[in-house]
Amino acid sequence: MKPAQLLLITFLMIPVFAMATWEHRKIESGGHQREFRVNKPVDFDPSEQYSLVIGVHGLGDNMWGFSEYLSDFQMIADTARIIMAYPQGTPNLIGNGWNAAAGNLGIYPSEQYDDVGFINQIVDIIQSEFNIIKKQTYLFGFSNGGYMVQRIACQANDKFYAIASIAGTIGTKVYNCAPERRIPILHFHGTADMNVGYHADYLV
Repeated sequence: MKPAQLLLITFLMIPVFAMATWEHRKIESGGHQREFRVNKPVDFDPSEQYSLVIGVHGLGDNMWGFSEYLSDFQMIADTARIIMAYPQGTPNLIGNGWNAAAGNLGIYPSEQYDDVGFINQIVDIIQSEFNIIKKQTYLFGFSNGGYMVQRIACQANDKFYAIASIAGTIGTKVYNCAPERRIPILHFHGTADMNVGYHADYLV
């Protein structure tokens, strides 16, 4: 490729990256300052309707790393009219994570935080600011985040049409999982998982 052609391609790519629309938000939730990231499609039009998908990171991760890890999914969101949001967990003895009612050896990470309320609050904020199709509002989580979305499915699922849990079961402190409404759940879990056992109800 000639230098002039390479230069032309570079200039053509610049507007695409310039339209990236990540927003870093800080809110008060449950007496604590909390954070989350929001990403709108590159061709976002406020007059159009969008789906909302919220992704919950795993133990020791954060909203920046998780959203970057899912960059390929973001490319799909750009073309499928999806607004993405990634909440930030809180530091604890095991690692940055969630009050998912899951623990081990008597240690339950971040149990002083109302993460069920925090994640539902994010939905309220985004639905109030953007033209979101409420029946196309979804939640997914990985590992500790998978436990977190399972807890929400049990205790406060009215804002979500469906959830997906990857490598996360239901924590031991989620008692009597009997939600007011049934919710579709997509569950991914490898039988050889060494961190969260296939039959486990706690963090390993």
